[in-house]
Amino acid sequence: MTTLIIVLWRHRLNFHGYCKQTTDPSFRVVVVGPENSINDDTCVDVHYQIQPAFGSPNHCHALLIEKVRELVSNYGLTRRIIVTFEAELQYLMAKIRFELGIEGLLPDHVEQVVHMKEMKLIARRNGLMTLRHVDFIIRNIGRQTIIPLKAEPSLWLRRIATQLDGFPVFIRSCEAKHGRKITRYSIHDCDEMQSWIKSKLEVENKHDREFIVEECLRNGYEFVSLYSNSGFICTIARMSAEGTLFESIRDQKPYAYEYLTVDQTRDILPGVESFVLRTAKSLPVIPNSSFVFIKGFYKNHNDIYLLGTYLQPLCDSHRRLIEAANHGVGWEILLLNCMEEVLQTVNQPHDMQKSIENHHVLVNFPSIEGVLLHQTSITKRNSNMRVIWKACEGQVLTSCTSSDDNILQTNELGYNKIQGWNMCKCLKQWIRLTKALSHMLQIFLSNPNRAEVIADARDLIENTYIAVDRSTDKHNFCNDIRAKKGCNHFIRSMTTCD
Repeated sequence: MTTLIIVLWRHRLNFHGYCKQTTDPSFRVVVVGPENSINDDTCVDVHYQIQPAFGSPNHCHALLIEKVRELVSNYGLTRRIIVTFEAELQYLMAKIRFELGIEGLLPDHVEQVVHMKEMKLIARRNGLMTLRHVDFIIRNIGRQTIIPLKAEPSLWLRRIATQLDGFPVFIRSCEAKHGRKITRYSIHDCDEMQSWIKSKLEVENKHDREFIVEECLRNGYEFVSLYSNSGFICTIARMSAEGTLFESIRDQKPYAYEYLTVDQTRDILPGVESFVLRTAKSLPVIPNSSFVFIKGFYKNHNDIYLLGTYLQPLCDSHRRLIEAANHGVGWEILLLNCMEEVLQTVNQPHDMQKSIENHHVLVNFPSIEGVLLHQTSITKRNSNMRVIWKACEGQVLTSCTSSDDNILQTNELGYNKIQGWNMCKCLKQWIRLTKALSHMLQIFLSNPNRAEVIADARDLIENTYIAVDRSTDKHNFCNDIRAKKGCNHFIRSMTTCD
């Protein structure tokens, strides 16, 4: 007998495409989460609803953790498997597994997967190539902040030039804060480096912080592969090798991702499959209920770098592309189907390869500073095309600053917090979240002919013009909105921009 306990919090799970064994009554699917956290619940045996709370993370998750512990005890005579798809819950569920003796990822395993320095050490010990880097420490001693670069800037700049072959470089925090996104900074020259140091000294002078400066790889393809205990599942790769993703965002140029099945990965990016298998073997043993996203950089079949490992999709674009390539089946359901195949609870396992015959590409158009004047009509191409506008006509946009903010999470946070805050705080947060859209337009392409879909994607990137007024005075625009009488009109205008 097996009990699958799925734990949700901010994540909304759609069970479309889930292949549950209906002839075996001993297999149970139990879901724990807030109201409306699941869609298509016909395959769920029991759904325990938890009232969401907001405040400190410990307070927010207290009821959820208490309920999971209760269910683990109630189903103690069965094989219990705890699954969660949210980074902020991974460590909490790992602690429950460790304390109650349940199979799955344990706290040490989660630390090794998400902590950058741990992951790099493990990878090097197993013969994997990682990025060259320089450690950078801001240390607080009493009231004095000590930082090597402040005393000897030329020394640090010389180290970057000699050890990392100069600029551009990437900087990110080494701290593994569970459930929090680690910001990655792109530094292009010495002046930007010193400006970044100055800003960090002003903000981080109360805490010890450790950062890592990494080299910037070029002339290759960034990719992310999804791996579970059942094997290699899929790959999402950046379509172009020209420049970097951060440069495309900085220059506000469109870029594209391509979805690759296992067979397509073997043909288009030879060597990635063996690289993913080697990386997975170097990580903690992945049990039936676990998975990992492996990010890498591909130059050729013998020159592949490990950039990181993650326990959820890196961005909303990856999530949406996986759904588009699998006829609306999300990455979570793909993993659940693979898990049941390993558990041998499905008589006829779900074959993802048979359901996917096309080549799939997603073209992203980063948001640009200004006001969107018109939602341009996109001319039909040879490939099947689906156009999704993320911004409304007349909406004030800010320049995209990250590789891909989680658009879905932004909207969910705005919706959830609007229920518990007072009106003033609610409006401020909603405005901030609404402006966080990183893309004003997304176009999904599919075609059995890869050459055609690649040509269509390049044509869209080169020839699509979006009318954005960059000369608009945003301050006057906001003052005009605040000057309007009646709060109801203001609320409607903001909430309909989703």
